[in-house]
Amino acid sequence: MSIDVQMLASVQSHMRIRQNLAHYFGNAVSLDAGCQILLFLFSRQLERTSVSFQTLREITDVPETTCARLLSYFEQQGLVVQSAPSRDSEAEIEIQLSDKARALMERSFSEQ
Repeated sequence: MSIDVQMLASVQSHMRIRQNLAHYFGNAVSLDAGCQILLFLFSRQLERTSVSFQTLREITDVPETTCARLLSYFEQQGLVVQSAPSRDSEAEIEIQLSDKARALMERSFSEQ
C-alpha cells in the first residue's frame, strides 16, 4: 500500500493552519481538541509512523486530561485503537485510528 501523498499534504496543510491560528489568536480559535487529535493521528497513519500518548499530547498541545478523556471517548466509539506493548517491553502504548475512522477521514478529505 503506497502513501497517498496528495491526501497527506492536505492533512498537513490543515494542521499547519490550525497551529497558525492557535499561535496568533490563542488555542480557543484553533477549534476542537478532538479534531486536532484525529487530524494528527490520520497524518501519522498516512506517514506510516506510530504515535504514543506522550507524542500525541505534546504535538497537538492538548492538555493531558483532555487528551486522555477524548481518547477514551474515541475508543468507545470505535474510532481509535490503543495497542499495549508486550510485558517485557518498555515501549509506550501506540495509538492509531481504527479502520472505521480512517475511512471516514479519507472520505472527508476526498470530498474537498
